[in-house]
Amino acid sequence: MSFPHGTLANAVGASVEDNAVQGAANNPQANARGNQEDEVGVANTNQSNVTPDRTAGPDLNAVALTAQTNSFGQTTGYTATYTFDEAIGPGPLPTATSLFLYLPDGSRLICQGPVTVGGSASSTPTSSQVVCGTFNFDTSGTPSESGTNTGPATAAQIGSAVLGTVASGAVTAADGGPTNPEGAEPTTGGTGTKTA
Repeated sequence: MSFPHGTLANAVGASVEDNAVQGAANNPQANARGNQEDEVGVANTNQSNVTPDRTAGPDLNAVALTAQTNSFGQTTGYTATYTFDEAIGPGPLPTATSLFLYLPDGSRLICQGPVTVGGSASSTPTSSQVVCGTFNFDTSGTPSESGTNTGPATAAQIGSAVLGTVASGAVTAADGGPTNPEGAEPTTGGTGTKTA
């Protein structure tokens, strides 16, 4: 395969779809079988500032759930902190409805905002973090993304999330670079347990 000069200058990985390559018909070892879907991160010699498996835009690195408590120590809510591998902003706030949580049963929650972004690398949250504390069940699609669940999610439901995801283009890089790609990370700090 060949590509025009410069096309792969920012590539950080390669992938192949199922059956894209077939074994040679005259090779008894190959038996003319197709390949399985696969991908691999690569180090790009044309650049030195992008890590393999990462893009030049803000990549999602972690999603932490933090319990909010009242003066009696009772949990009254949870926030989800989405951490990226570089500073975001200072442009428009991230798109709240592009931040998601998934419960162990597969139900999807959508951030309803408002979202908070830190002002510096030493602030809480930092300039590479987006925080959301209000989520609704996603009832779009057929069948619904949330089964029979509807409306706002409770604190216990938010706290039980096992996966956090972000849609492509939800946040802008502070350095003026590209927006984020789609990303997903297991949650930490919550009460949820992944099911098989």
